[in-house]
Amino acid sequence: MGVVKQEQPWCFHDCGDSSLSEYDRYRKRFCETYKELGYLYTIDEQIENRKIRNRVIDNVIPQITDALEVGDLVYLNSALDVAIDYYPFHTKLFYIHVLTEIITKEKNLGVEHGFYVTGMKLNDLIEKYMLYRFLLKRLELGNSIETLQDVVKSISISDERLAAEKIIAGHTVFDQVKVMNKLKSCLSKIRKEHTVMKQNKK
Repeated sequence: MGVVKQEQPWCFHDCGDSSLSEYDRYRKRFCETYKELGYLYTIDEQIENRKIRNRVIDNVIPQITDALEVGDLVYLNSALDVAIDYYPFHTKLFYIHVLTEIITKEKNLGVEHGFYVTGMKLNDLIEKYMLYRFLLKRLELGNSIETLQDVVKSISISDERLAAEKIIAGHTVFDQVKVMNKLKSCLSKIRKEHTVMKQNKK
């Protein structure tokens, strides 16, 4: 048995952090099945603590979501600071944190046509965020982005400073400069094609 040398990762595990809701049950079953081999079951206090903290965050997510959806950035940022400090491993909390970072940045820059559109619900924002992540990851890995042309076109008509895309890249890819350059190249091509089409219609 050995570990293959990889200059670049062969795969990317991207399903978020586990809530560990069933972890201890299956660990107990494993230990009971193989106890003759020396596996003795004891309660893992660290796992139990994480499960409790995860449930606490589950209970405050609705208030944090409400603040995001009504645009109360002051409450949202302070609530996120407390929640993340208490339990930083909650996947939905992480998504809200990144989305808040995007909304705040675009607001500070005065972006009118960016990632965030006033009135968007959290689930729609997360879905959009995941599509953008997937696009940026595919650009980094050199895979085809043909199936994501709708996402690329959506970005092409947004603010040219690409504030949201830079933030998402910072949380998603290894080589942010390379990915952002590839994205800018794709957008430049689309914008040129759009300009030619408009000129041909005249």
